[in-house]
Amino acid sequence: MIGDYAASWLPVAMVPLVGLVSAAVSMALLFVYIEGDAEA
Repeated sequence: MIGDYAASWLPVAMVPLVGLVSAAVSMALLFVYIEGDAEA
């Protein structure tokens, strides 16, 4: 299922990276939202 293009390793590397980055960004935004709302 690996493609015949030059960077065939890219999907294998990007799937966990995007998963971790999106999870970290969503947690950070949620934390900022909760903390900002608690202060008001």
